[in-house]
Amino acid sequence: MANAGNHDAYRGLPPRTVSALVEATSAINASLNLDEVLQAIARTSAAVLRSEASSVLMLDKRRNKLVFRAAVGDRGPALIGEEFDADLGIAGRVAKSGETVIVEDVEDSNDFFRGIDAKSSFQTRGLVAAPLIWKNEVIGVVEVLNKVTGGSYDQDDINLLQVFANLAASGAHNAAQHENVIRENRGLRETLKVQSSIIGTSPALRQVMDMVNRVAGSNATVLLLGETGTGKEVTARQIHSASPRSNKAFIAINCAALPETLLESELFGHE
Repeated sequence: MANAGNHDAYRGLPPRTVSALVEATSAINASLNLDEVLQAIARTSAAVLRSEASSVLMLDKRRNKLVFRAAVGDRGPALIGEEFDADLGIAGRVAKSGETVIVEDVEDSNDFFRGIDAKSSFQTRGLVAAPLIWKNEVIGVVEVLNKVTGGSYDQDDINLLQVFANLAASGAHNAAQHENVIRENRGLRETLKVQSSIIGTSPALRQVMDMVNRVAGSNATVLLLGETGTGKEVTARQIHSASPRSNKAFIAINCAALPETLLESELFGHE
């Protein structure tokens, strides 16, 4: 078994290979869908290192877990969503040290975590695992398993996977951040739905809710009338939440602050 640091990662690679990796990672960096990005990383790493399988694990620092987010190979789909303690296995060692690790034969490795092979019914012979590093922090691990030629991985394979991991890390980070923003926005929308929900069982309120549900599915402009404090904005939010536009922004405007010349166009649209 041997380790290799990232500082020599770019040495010794043919220009054509580097060019192919750059082209592949350009496509990866162009997407903001995390699952698509990570699956592309797994697929490309398996192809360029001619491996039977490959996987990408993301590091959940809060829970100290490594989570399989992408995997290719005959048993790959069975691993998606599986997780284990970030202190375990070769991947855990890579996540902790930030260094690439090569294992020529897992039977000779005390670090190899056999629990994943047991779950997937895949038999690992050898592997290379490299960290995905963003701004000096490990955010995940990419690993390739079993050369299709049946031989062992070597230093050239280490260098190749390091180059690819370095190039792919920014795409993985950007997509992960985008996923976090989407999740936070979804949570905020759910919070607003709760805050704007109308609770009550009176006949008058049921009649209002019937009208809300009737107009929510249409594109008609709705005018709500009533004194201050009677719930016009809450009702407007309820219409928005029940409409096909619920995933869009709801913007409340203080009409009293609008000049008379702009009021009509603001309420009913600009020509």
